[in-house]
Amino acid sequence: MVVVVVVVVVVVYDPDTRLTAFDNLELLVEQIDNASNLESLSLWPPLLSTLNNTSTPPSLRRHAAWVIGTAVQNNPKAQDHLLRHQGIQSLVLRLQQDEYSVRTKTLYALGSALNHFPRGVKVFGEVSGWEGFRACCEDVEQGTECVRRVAFFVSNFLAEEGAQEDTGAVGEIERVGFLERFVEILGAERYNAEHDVLEKVRLVPRGKGLMVGVAGGDDACETRRGKVEGRDSCETQVVVAWTQGMVSGSIGSESMGGARGISGI
Repeated sequence: MVVVVVVVVVVVYDPDTRLTAFDNLELLVEQIDNASNLESLSLWPPLLSTLNNTSTPPSLRRHAAWVIGTAVQNNPKAQDHLLRHQGIQSLVLRLQQDEYSVRTKTLYALGSALNHFPRGVKVFGEVSGWEGFRACCEDVEQGTECVRRVAFFVSNFLAEEGAQEDTGAVGEIERVGFLERFVEILGAERYNAEHDVLEKVRLVPRGKGLMVGVAGGDDACETRRGKVEGRDSCETQVVVAWTQGMVSGSIGSESMGGARGISGI
């Protein structure tokens, strides 16, 4: 590991050499012990410096985010190290300002960094991270991967821990308008062929625990808003009900199951 790390950390002017080193480092930090050793080897600062340096090629920033995401995945110790080095702030900044290919890996890194880590989620909200996620749902001309990752994260976050942790996250998710945007996506023709995106978006009401409704059998999903044009699924109408505050009945506790987070897709 040390040899690979030296190549990454020392100023190397050949991008291909650094990319190869990052690839090797990403494989190494899949092991929890190696990921935890990034702190003792003082590697978080240069790793985050590469991520933050807009003069470096986007491919290097993308790989830096990739290494970060793998290092903190299912690793509470590494999550804490990243937080102490203000890594969540750096990732949110890249999410707001970088090009699309970098943002997709930044989403992967944030998904890993926030997974079952309330302190990280709180900092994420304080630095406008939810706004950054919401903005990713708008930039669809360059692709739909960001929308898919954000929708999956939001649904699983709400299902597994969002309502239980005192992070203010649920209020932020509602405030920045995720659900309104997801309703638009479900009704937009441009997404007709994007089955994976639609599948992830439809998971959101289940994550909120709102796959319940008013009594009435087949009419349980009806709301005063009516059906979204082009989509008449139960999921769509429950999302509409959430955004309009018109769901009645008891709140369920259905959970998504499986691994949570953007990193899981």
